[in-house]
Amino acid sequence: EVCLYRMRPTEKYELFEEEGLSHIPFNLSHHTNNERYSICGLPSLYLASSAYGCWMEMNSPRIETVNIALFKPQNDIKFLDLCYPNENELYDKRRIMLLPIIVACDMPVKYPEANYKYEYTIPQLILESLVKYRNEKMNGQVLGIRYISVKRKTTNLAYSNKSYKRLYYNYVFPPVEIKYEGQCPVIKNSFKFIRATSSFYMQNVEHELPIIKKYNDRYEQGLFYRLECHLGNEMLVYDS
Repeated sequence: EVCLYRMRPTEKYELFEEEGLSHIPFNLSHHTNNERYSICGLPSLYLASSAYGCWMEMNSPRIETVNIALFKPQNDIKFLDLCYPNENELYDKRRIMLLPIIVACDMPVKYPEANYKYEYTIPQLILESLVKYRNEKMNGQVLGIRYISVKRKTTNLAYSNKSYKRLYYNYVFPPVEIKYEGQCPVIKNSFKFIRATSSFYMQNVEHELPIIKKYNDRYEQGLFYRLECHLGNEMLVYDS
């Protein structure tokens, strides 16, 4: 079962409802920014494969209060895969042909404070092309894009990309139907919002007693995995 996560920072001890954790409403599209896979005025839904990946993408906000939500795809989601091919795909010509584009989309920003970041140009063009493709083909089935987080290249990672590659997959789903207000019904109906929590709520309001288990790796010993299990109503357990 695929589990995807989304974070929203807040300094208050509060939990947002589904509307506050989906993409920015169309009537507030003026709040959207130019980012790697983001175009001003086009609110999109951004999800990640792990709670830690979300936290790194948000530039490590205050963990006690930041909201983390769990979304699950309602059906098989088709997306353009801009992640590096794995060993089983090394002889897939279609995947190999994408390599130059993948590399071009995977460049760390050289000047973070600059207004124009040339590293965002190609990812934004690809996102724009996807939107145009869907508009021209009413039966277009590609809902979004999967890409590997550039944050995995930073030096202060708690979990290295080499050992914990699964933590750093990101997804962007641009709107299919644009309205005057609210959110895209197609995107909203494609994912089931399970619930949201925060570290504070998990430990002090919704606390669940652990039972015994052995860990598979170091990530499962940390807070982010606890948040993921808590969102999925899984009983967290610890070694005796």
